[in-house]
Amino acid sequence: MISLAFTQEGSFKIGNIKYDYNNLEFSFSEREADVSIKIGKFSMSTSNTSAGFSNNGSGDISIGPSKVQIQNVFIDASYPRKGYVTESNEAKYQMKNIVQASEIYKMENDSYPPDCWETLKEEGYLEIKESITKKWEFECSFDEDGEGGTLSATSTEEMRDGGGKKIEYNKETGKYTGYGQSNSLNKNIRDNLEFDLGSFRFDLNQFNFDIDDIEDPNLEDLAFNMKLTASNIILDLSQIRSFPPDVQQIFEQIGTIDELALNRATISTSYNSSKLFRFDVDGMTSLANIKITVSAIVDQIYPDKTQFQACSLTISNLSPEVNKIVSMIQTQTGFPIPMTNGSITFDVKDMLNAGQNPFGGF
Repeated sequence: MISLAFTQEGSFKIGNIKYDYNNLEFSFSEREADVSIKIGKFSMSTSNTSAGFSNNGSGDISIGPSKVQIQNVFIDASYPRKGYVTESNEAKYQMKNIVQASEIYKMENDSYPPDCWETLKEEGYLEIKESITKKWEFECSFDEDGEGGTLSATSTEEMRDGGGKKIEYNKETGKYTGYGQSNSLNKNIRDNLEFDLGSFRFDLNQFNFDIDDIEDPNLEDLAFNMKLTASNIILDLSQIRSFPPDVQQIFEQIGTIDELALNRATISTSYNSSKLFRFDVDGMTSLANIKITVSAIVDQIYPDKTQFQACSLTISNLSPEVNKIVSMIQTQTGFPIPMTNGSITFDVKDMLNAGQNPFGGF
């Protein structure tokens, strides 16, 4: 039932609404991305919900038991790999240097070097970093008359996109072909991201807000209780080779993560007329287990006088990757991370109640 009434006051009421959808599929495709979404079940409902207002600035909102539930969601997205162009440009820059150094060597020695770049480096004609030679193997085949020939670079497994990617330079035409070039099929190289959401549920058990003055709402008139639960959420990164630079830098230090999994998680929060606010997180992931507990008596007039009954974060069952990240943070910032028996615990209740910033040195 839905009813509306309007005079100098207004109200809106819902007796009961429920929607259920099953086996939904969406897809779209364009040059920049191909995305497909499958949803096994989507349902939402609410009951005993109402809202009212008057021209004097007062009003009320009341939401009865409401729920949103999503199950068996699968998202598959692919997009052009942007990183491979950067990798190919790195090789092309070095190929150009090899060609120039080879010409200088020929003028001074009446012949090209017996190998591609090793002699050039040993005799001081060329500078080439070890990081380049680990990722690329160079082969030279120059005509002795100096007019033609080719130089190729073939990637090893050290290169981000893997081994066997080849770039070739034609000395006669001055053009590059192959991996990462506009004339190559490699322009269609794509990254693929898969996201699997087993179950997601949001329950709003209570929401009431009586507003005496919309210009100056009072938190004493607010009350809510809600919970979010999720399980079996998996993000598959194994088919991605091109990460943002900051992420790539972290992976180079801790190792690549092929999959992120949220085995289960519960987030609940509530607030009542006694000004008691609670926020709790309990989650288990492939990287670590996380538990957050916050409980406080809120002071609306003087927020800095809010009294915390609990405020703690515990991270346990740390994966090797997270342990490496912790070590990096401590080394780079000098910030001491409290770890006991393999678990990290921040309990900052007393510091907050004393008006101190617990992370001021971070």
